[in-house]
Amino acid sequence: MKTTLLITIALFNLTSFAQDADKKIRKIETLEQANTFIKENPKLKGEIIEINAGTDSSDLAKKIIASKAEGSVALGGNTYRVIDYRKSSLLKLSYINLLVENLSLHQIDSIRKVIIAKYNSGITFSALVKQYNTDGNPNSELGWFSEDMFVPEFATAIKEHRKDELFTIDLPCKTWYYVILKTGDDRVVKVYSVLKIESGK
Repeated sequence: MKTTLLITIALFNLTSFAQDADKKIRKIETLEQANTFIKENPKLKGEIIEINAGTDSSDLAKKIIASKAEGSVALGGNTYRVIDYRKSSLLKLSYINLLVENLSLHQIDSIRKVIIAKYNSGITFSALVKQYNTDGNPNSELGWFSEDMFVPEFATAIKEHRKDELFTIDLPCKTWYYVILKTGDDRVVKVYSVLKIESGK
């Protein structure tokens, strides 16, 4: 009987906690308010997470995004509230990275000219990757990735080209020298900023 009473009290406290947390986060409208809430409520272990609607197709992400009209949603011991979103581009490409030490830019350019000439003569890009790529990635196909994953100069350079274009990118400050094959048209997607708190404790 005593154990049952303790379990009932614990469940009541847990439900009360979850309802109180839910009420508090429903009032949050901006990222600034969310960050203030996180600082003022350290026991809730709050954090801002991002969900990319173009690359995150998990059931959890879908439920969180769907909850934005309702205000918040409790899932798996956590409460989530979509605070804001921004637009981002998804890019798709294959690359050859020329991380070759002791080569001048002139020598790197010469190698890239050979790569481009071979590609234009009908050699597949995947065959050229196997021959010339220096970063250990055997196929160098990135699939769809968010522009936010790379430095802005790299993403901007990619976005300036169309699908099936072959081109070079230089970022000397990072010693990045590439031959790029763009393999997909850019897709604009929403990236959601989500407040996550632990509501199960």
